Amino acid sequence: MNQKKKAIAFTAFNIIIALIILISLFFGILSICPSPLGTYIDVYVRCDETGKGIPGVLVSCDGKTGITNDKGYTCFGSGVPVGTYTVSFVWNGQTVSKNITIDCSKQRWEVTFEVPNPVIIKHFVYESGMAKGEPIANLTVELWEDGVYKTSAVTDATGTVTFGGDVVEVCKAYVLKYKWNSESFEEGPIHFTADDCATSIVWEKTNPLEPKSGGGK
Repeated sequence: MNQKKKAIAFTAFNIIIALIILISLFFGILSICPSPLGTYIDVYVRCDETGKGIPGVLVSCDGKTGITNDKGYTCFGSGVPVGTYTVSFVWNGQTVSKNITIDCSKQRWEVTFEVPNPVIIKHFVYESGMAKGEPIANLTVELWEDGVYKTSAVTDATGTVTFGGDVVEVCKAYVLKYKWNSESFEEGPIHFTADDCATSIVWEKTNPLEPKSGGGK
């Protein structure tokens, strides 16, 4: 009789252990979702002014990394387990991040970042004479992109001209052109990469110019 009780108790114990294992396996399978294709985290990095994708950005998703393509897109998957993940990258010297929680309700999950594009700032001042150090206003400066004229702007009262993220993009080469004292000048190429923008999105310089012929401004 005692042997029968022991056998029954042993069998019941085995059944409980088996159930525990089956439940664990069941929830383990659920944690990676039943779809044979698994789950994906799609990441987009775009310019907040133009909406264009920014290529070459190194993105991290809880230790895994990916680099955005020319559409500003990279993907983590397949078979990403359910849970909460931190997606991040460095832009303009700061870490930009978002948390995303995924489950099995759908196959693809999307994280979109909008970041400012680079900015070119140029200051012009008089190099010598009575006006030394004073700003040069009303000077027309042209912006050329990859050898093609893009746009132009006129220096303000502080001698400053700015080309913002609405015209300046990552992975383009820019040249500034202007005329002064009957001569043509240009500066560049000014080139931004995703690595450069991880440190700073601003290119800024001051250009001293000699007074015009005859000593006039």
